[in-house]
Parts: sequence; structure tokens; C-alpha cells
Amino acid sequence: PPGLERGDLVRRWEELLAERGIPRVTAWRAWRAALGNGLMLEALHPVAGARALPGEDLNPYSLVLRVEAEGQAVLLTADIDADAERRLLAARLPLGAAVLKVAHHGSGSSTGRAFLEAVGPLFAVISVGIDNNFEHPDSALLERLGEVPDLAVLRTDQAGTVEFVTDGARLWVQTQKR
Repeated sequence: PPGLERGDLVRRWEELLAERGIPRVTAWRAWRAALGNGLMLEALHPVAGARALPGEDLNPYSLVLRVEAEGQAVLLTADIDADAERRLLAARLPLGAAVLKVAHHGSGSSTGRAFLEAVGPLFAVISVGIDNNFEHPDSALLERLGEVPDLAVLRTDQAGTVEFVTDGARLWVQTQKR
């Protein structure tokens, strides 16, 4: 995210990119990439030039990506909060997606009703660890998700790895734990 300190992890990541000849890209809203075989990647957040102040929470600056393949879309919301969701809604961006990666490991500070309505997902995936210290996912969030008709909620603490496969017309989900 913007403002990320140049620690060991960032330096190692940059070394691996250089070793493999992979160009480094800074993705801001409106950045797009065609990855081949009909796979499109679009950055929806943050806006160009957004920077966190020293000591400021980086989560609201998280990169939000919309991935589309063969007519099916996935919205990857990273750790954005409710304010970032409101900015995305106000910008009238293409948020619709069959799959929503629920923001911030299922915290109560994101994935609001208006955002859920705009995305209109068939699946909501919560990436959350077993017995995490934050008690995620938040019970109010789970209640909001439960109010969405025909929404399948998948939690990695219960399902393990979650994988989606599409042929363009249909979408299948496979989980590590059955």
C-alpha cells in the first residue's frame, strides 16, 4: 500500500521481482492489465497519489482489484474500511462481481449493506485464521451477509483453501475441506 515502509519484506519482494525480470507496477484507480486468455485486471482503489501519513493506518489505502475472466468477475477488497467503500460507491465504479473477497478478514468495519448491494455477489469469501486474536469474522458482518438472498458464505477457517473455476457461463467452487 502507499506509504509502506521499506522493510526487509518489501526489499525481498523487490529483489524477487528483479531476479525474475518481472516489471514493478504501481497500480492506482483506472490501471488495467490484460493478462491473456481473456483475463482482465483493474485497480479500483486507491486513487492516484494517495499516501498514508506517518503512523496512519494503511488499511484504507489497500489495493482493490476487480478481476474478470470469461464474463465472471471477482472483487478483491483487501483491508479497506467503510470510508473506502463509500468512496468506491461514490465514484460509480464497476463493482459488480460474482465473488467478493470480504474486506479485512471479516471485521465489522467494512462490507456494508450498500457495498454488498452494489457488488451483488453469489459468493462471499472471508479469509480468516482459526482462533484469530481479533475474533473475526465479526458477528454483525455475518448477519449482514446472511441478509443477502442466495449468497453462499465461505470462510477459510472452516473451508480451508477456496478456489473458483469458470467456463464463462458457469462458476464452480472447490474447497480444501469438503
